[in-house]
Amino acid sequence: MKFSIVTVCFNNLDEVIKTYASLVTQDLLDYEWIVVDGSACSEIKVWFECDNKIENKKLISEKDLGIYDGMNKGLIASRGDYVIFMNSGDIFYSDSILSKVACLSDSGRYDFIYGDALEKYGDREKLKKAYSHRLVSYGMFTHHQAMYYRRSILIDCNLQYDLRYSLASDYDFTVRFLKNVRVVYKVSSILCVFDCGGSSTMRSEESFRQQIQIKKENFGYFNTAISSFIKSFITTLKVKAPFLYEMIRYGK
Repeated sequence: MKFSIVTVCFNNLDEVIKTYASLVTQDLLDYEWIVVDGSACSEIKVWFECDNKIENKKLISEKDLGIYDGMNKGLIASRGDYVIFMNSGDIFYSDSILSKVACLSDSGRYDFIYGDALEKYGDREKLKKAYSHRLVSYGMFTHHQAMYYRRSILIDCNLQYDLRYSLASDYDFTVRFLKNVRVVYKVSSILCVFDCGGSSTMRSEESFRQQIQIKKENFGYFNTAISSFIKSFITTLKVKAPFLYEMIRYGK
């Protein structure tokens, strides 16, 4: 099994179907789909059991402690070489994304593969080019929907999402994962479409505070102070000079 796609949801069948529609049109079938529904919604269960287009699939329908607890459950249930966390409503950028990444991963060299993301703001879309993973001490360098984690490393290192961080655990998870990888590949193309309306986006100040704590624990106070200053400058630029910010960040 090449890929395990983990989709976490909470009583939102319409969003689950969006991700499903993006998955069943992929031109590579070597994957499993694991849906974790924290609401134990009967509507999702009935729909999931009626589907016959995905051969390898599993539904975990039970109460959980939030999105990251659900992602942990999906990770534990996974069997693929690489794990991708595509939450409900997230979609692949094109029908050939999995085959493109599979061609890279067939060599067995890469522990981690990542690329660009297309951010969706209602009817507007913006390309968010991935930074180098070497800049992870400054923050998340791309969306986790555009990241492919080698599962054997996650299992060997017993890596899971830390539930202390309700909004930034994906950052903490990626930071700790990168400490254990040897070979990384950056794809210079868009891998996913991300809807910018999630809880971390809506509660950016709390997410920022959690990221500060993660940086202190992993990179020390000096590095955290520098990265925090840069983050504050970028945030100020975004508010005071949005045109300049977008020109720098999105190349427009």
